[in-house]
Amino acid sequence: MGGPFSLFPIDGEYDPTRNAFDHYLPKGKYPFNSVNLANLCPSCNKCNSGNKLEQDPLHDSDGKRRKAFYPFGNDNADISMSIKVHVRNWDSPSPENFSVDLLSEKYVDETATWDELFRIRKRYAARCCAKNGGVLWKNRVLDECQNYQLTPQQMLVAEIKSAKSAPWSEANFLRVAFLEGCQNAGLFDGNSSEAI
Repeated sequence: MGGPFSLFPIDGEYDPTRNAFDHYLPKGKYPFNSVNLANLCPSCNKCNSGNKLEQDPLHDSDGKRRKAFYPFGNDNADISMSIKVHVRNWDSPSPENFSVDLLSEKYVDETATWDELFRIRKRYAARCCAKNGGVLWKNRVLDECQNYQLTPQQMLVAEIKSAKSAPWSEANFLRVAFLEGCQNAGLFDGNSSEAI
């Protein structure tokens, strides 16, 4: 399927099928870990086969040692995200119109490795200009402000609050950063859709 009308994933926690497993330490470089259950972590096809591939989380492309997250660690990472919006014309936004920053005080190096392995910032920037991402989120604010007779700014605040209440549902963590980026760029200032 795919195309501009592709759907969000529809499977949930009761779906009988599961994603594949990733050899976190690539089996080509660490063959002794190929059957080690502590080296197998759940990973969707897009993350595993589309981005990480055979990259080594412990060594960069030059072979230099680097820090990486342990996929089964118990420590909660202090990662936060901010998005800067550099577009006012929403007819054809592109990933270059968004700057995604991943921030962590405690895990700076691990976060950089994670981003390099899975192309997190690039993928999030792409979602910000997608019809099922930023374009949808922006249009929802404009549509709902008319439905509820609120200003775009008032509706934006309500959408951010709603998304924060369930950050892991429907990529709300990304929606919050995107909407806050729109707010910081003043895209919803004013009383009509002409504001953006």
